[in-house]
Amino acid sequence: MTWPTSTPPAWMRAASLGKLPDTCRVTRIAGEPVLDEDTLEAVAASDTIYEGPCRVRSRGGLESDQPVGELHETLAPYVATLPAQADADGVTAGDPNDVRVDDYLTVLESSDGDLQGRHFQVRHVAWSSWQIDRRLGLEDREQPQGTAAGS
Repeated sequence: MTWPTSTPPAWMRAASLGKLPDTCRVTRIAGEPVLDEDTLEAVAASDTIYEGPCRVRSRGGLESDQPVGELHETLAPYVATLPAQADADGVTAGDPNDVRVDDYLTVLESSDGDLQGRHFQVRHVAWSSWQIDRRLGLEDREQPQGTAAGS
């Protein structure tokens, strides 16, 4: 069987999509934080970039100890898989092809109760000529304090 070299067959994307058991939301900080006068917390609005099927898994024992101010934080690397759109040139709102480094991924639903509700920061977005799915390199890191999800 010969396939065109420019795009993978649709059944490959459908097979990958069927292997994404979790649901996640990817958000991006929108603008500078403003003071919430009721709570006296700085709140930064965020835009939802993508919400839908995903898979989040650990990349194994590659944890690193990173300085955060005068403290040290152990960061564990994770990988998220999102479905890829066939047309990477026509990026639209809600499109997993629009995810960028420094966005935040939150696991909304998962069969792993400890994974559900966790926040990760996107550290790498993988690209390839045959985009069957979108792979994201993540760090287990909380979204900035007071960030409110928008639309």
